[in-house]
Amino acid sequence: MADWPQAVGEWLGSDEAANFAKILRDIVIAFCAPLGIFISYKGLVAWRKQLRGTSEHEQARNTLLAAYMIREQIKPIRNRIKTYSTPDEETESIEDRIGPNLEKYFFEPLWKEVLESTNELRLESLKGSVYWPEIEDKSNHVVDIVQELWSAIIVFVEYKKTGEFSPGRFSLAEVHDMVNERGDGNDVLGNKLEAAVTDIQEYLQPKLH
Repeated sequence: MADWPQAVGEWLGSDEAANFAKILRDIVIAFCAPLGIFISYKGLVAWRKQLRGTSEHEQARNTLLAAYMIREQIKPIRNRIKTYSTPDEETESIEDRIGPNLEKYFFEPLWKEVLESTNELRLESLKGSVYWPEIEDKSNHVVDIVQELWSAIIVFVEYKKTGEFSPGRFSLAEVHDMVNERGDGNDVLGNKLEAAVTDIQEYLQPKLH
């Protein structure tokens, strides 16, 4: 029997072994190059998915927050009754306190905040439409209600100033109900606004997880 360790050693030192090693090296390099590209590509895809998920989460949060702000900022505008310390004492509305300056000292400062949040909602829903085309329509429902309320406020303030009412899109009773929050469950504008904000909330909440 040949001395196989010696034979192996002689073969490893031969030109044939060197050529074989070169061929093997080339095969390994040829295999590893596309494998490395594939691994890099998978890593890039995972990173982009993570980045997109983070961006969508932030966008959903900002859009929903703007809708919440509008809802909360409208509440004090429509609930203007100021009561004293005990139920037995007289109550009066803020319009009775500040009279003809109702628009300047009450509606304008509060409405400025609503307008800023409305513009924020428009902007965020426009950016969000890159991910979810439906979000603009849902946000526009809130914007439409805000515009409807402002139209009613203009009529209401003018009526308080002059005592005159010109019939238009809404009756005086409807204007009164829109500008004043109702606590009997029949608050049409309040219910519409709540439904519109809830619609946005239900649509975006799954994207916040």
